[in-house]
Amino acid sequence: MPVDCPRIDIVADTPAALLSLASELFDAGLGHAALRDVNSALRQNPELADAHFLKGLIHESTGDLPAAADAFACAARLAPITTSAWVKLAAVYDKLQRHEDALAALSRALGLDSDNITALALCGSVLAALGRIDAAVEAYRTALQFDPRRGSLQHELSRLLLGRGDLDRALAHARAACSLDPSWPNRHVLLGDVQRERGDADAALSAYRTAAMLGGHEALPHVRVAELLLKKGLLPDALKSLNIAVARDPARGDSHVMLARIYRTQGRRAEARASLSRARTLRRRADAPRTGARDAAAP
Repeated sequence: MPVDCPRIDIVADTPAALLSLASELFDAGLGHAALRDVNSALRQNPELADAHFLKGLIHESTGDLPAAADAFACAARLAPITTSAWVKLAAVYDKLQRHEDALAALSRALGLDSDNITALALCGSVLAALGRIDAAVEAYRTALQFDPRRGSLQHELSRLLLGRGDLDRALAHARAACSLDPSWPNRHVLLGDVQRERGDADAALSAYRTAAMLGGHEALPHVRVAELLLKKGLLPDALKSLNIAVARDPARGDSHVMLARIYRTQGRRAEARASLSRARTLRRRADAPRTGARDAAAP
């Protein structure tokens, strides 16, 4: 009887075939194997823009940002009318703190596609990092004209407006961000910050408590709750929130300072001194040159 043999696909070693295989490997999470095939394709055809682009994605996924920048720059040079290459190049430059270079790449991207939401949002972030707040605000506003239901844009615009002291508009955008996706704790924290600056402590406390409920392992919402409860003189409730914050992030010095204030008010002097000592240790550790990633998390 005839025997069924497994079918074996023969893949030609052409640049296009190698690039297709590399793309499949990368999508499967096999970055090193994908990079091998990308490099093989580029040895045959160094002018293959798609191969440089995929190489950039692979390097970015492994955290090799300088190599990713080089690859995306090659892709943009070889295919200068491809918006995605300029946007990815700008994103990597931003991560490398090369903000002027990022802005130049975004200028090319927006020249090709003026309503590209990703490019506009990144432009807002880069401009803010350069201290050009008014221009950053305008970039986010332009992006929102094309996509008003993108909560991340509403959130970032609210944050900039808060820093600029434009509290009414900051509040409107913070509320919009929370409404569009209420599951993000940091959006409720920002809403609380805006309401607090406006003098509405009760509304701020409600927003912080919502953030604390959603925040999982985040300490910040609990710190914010404790700050307001402490101002209200509700020491036991403030202490409870601070203990949660310390459990979430024992390396936050401000939590230990507030704990010391509460302990001192309650006459618990030994515990107050211990908390202040801990806060000073954390401050010295933060100010000293870091010798390893474990410094910030050390007990």
